[in-house]
Amino acid sequence: MDNTFEQKAINLLRDIGLPVQPSILSEIQNEMANEYADFKKIAKLVKKDISMSAMVIKVANSPLFLGGGIESIEQALNMLGINNFYNIILSVALKKKLSEIGISADFFEQFWTHTETVAIACMLLARKLKLPLEGYAYICGMFHDCAVPLLTKRFETYNKVLKLALRTSHSVVDIENDTFKTNHCVASYVLAKSWNLPEPVCNAIRYHHRNDLDNYSNPIDRKLASLLILSETIVYAGVMRHNAGKYEIEPPWNNISEQYLTVGLQLHNDKRWTNILVELNLDDEDVYHLQDAIFNRLSYE
Repeated sequence: MDNTFEQKAINLLRDIGLPVQPSILSEIQNEMANEYADFKKIAKLVKKDISMSAMVIKVANSPLFLGGGIESIEQALNMLGINNFYNIILSVALKKKLSEIGISADFFEQFWTHTETVAIACMLLARKLKLPLEGYAYICGMFHDCAVPLLTKRFETYNKVLKLALRTSHSVVDIENDTFKTNHCVASYVLAKSWNLPEPVCNAIRYHHRNDLDNYSNPIDRKLASLLILSETIVYAGVMRHNAGKYEIEPPWNNISEQYLTVGLQLHNDKRWTNILVELNLDDEDVYHLQDAIFNRLSYE
């Protein structure tokens, strides 16, 4: 059945116009494949696109990365290292491509706020848990819902169906499958694959609304999926608690409440969370501390 939904997603994205990976990304990938990557060549490639260069420097100066003082692409590349630099290029390119597909500016702003927040939370979780997956976690968060704007453009009723689905006890993904014969997880997976993202990132995206980890046999896939699921849930709880933003997308389990991560419910008593917590070697108290740290970092006040 998953293959059916994937083929439907491929056909839909082809009809809409699958956002093509910018040539600059493949050129940088080719350079990264060399044992001694030429930083000057990479910087020159990025600087050809003035708007992209400005966005890269802005992201590089964010507290998540270098925190300020970066004035040029060369500085960003040298101080971040090629992998982190490339991940920023990826996120900037994705934002630029999706913003050009012709959906409501208000919706796109809400969507991107959600995307960026989950990506930051995912990276912070990997960092705090000392998992060597920070880069993968960041890109996983950036691309986890990347097909939502495309499905919104393709289906006039898509957002309405999502909002109605959130009021039921059923999974949004199941309702998407019933209504549109595909879902945003598998469509985002298809887009991520088309951009040649690492396989563990693509795999984590594909099933990130499943309430178990049975689809992930690879240890890295399981870790990334666990980070993504927990990050999206923490972000959702923060948005609910602080009424920040209006973007509506189902948390990993749609009956999570505003209080789920904020008033001391015992996560280990919920079978849906058992595998996640075991995979990340966390207990209830750890999760509460992590969510507070992430809320503070994301400036939820």
